[in-house]
Amino acid sequence: MLRSAFVIGASGAVGTQLVEALVSSRQFKKILVVGRRQIPLKHEESQIVVNFDSIEEHADVFKDVDIGFCALGTTRSKSGKDGFYKVDHDYVLNTAKVAKAQGVKEFVLVTSIGSNENSWFLYPRTKGEVERDVAELGFEKFLIVRPGFLEGPREEHRLGESLAKIFIKPLKLFSNSIAISTMDVAKVPTL
Repeated sequence: MLRSAFVIGASGAVGTQLVEALVSSRQFKKILVVGRRQIPLKHEESQIVVNFDSIEEHADVFKDVDIGFCALGTTRSKSGKDGFYKVDHDYVLNTAKVAKAQGVKEFVLVTSIGSNENSWFLYPRTKGEVERDVAELGFEKFLIVRPGFLEGPREEHRLGESLAKIFIKPLKLFSNSIAISTMDVAKVPTL
């Protein structure tokens, strides 16, 4: 039976590949891309522009949707500490709450390796907190995907990631858990 899905975070490195993987899987009759702005897509998915600060006003978007996919995120350098938390925690949690209230049964959340709500560091702590808080909503099925360092095309240049690639490349000879392609991350929830 074909299902319906929504994706938030479709403009990012993982989200772009996720939409492609969902379309290619042919398991969905409808795929809604929910975001802050229109983005160029290769296929004819429905795009819904929302204001994540007032996502509850867009509750109808999530009616008759079976599963939600979340690859939403930003960086501290791009949005600041408070902005990072707002996007990576609050927007994700509030969207999940509204979706659950509208009858969405399954939720897939892409976070990060090392997520830990008790971490002293902002990034893993935020990812751990959002995992905990979404889990507490009680979806029938809840999947957390925790990739390592992401390799793949990005719209913006990130100096820290460019430097990390130099050090990670030789380490990949010894372990395949250090880095993963965005395409491989996107395939996981569609299996």
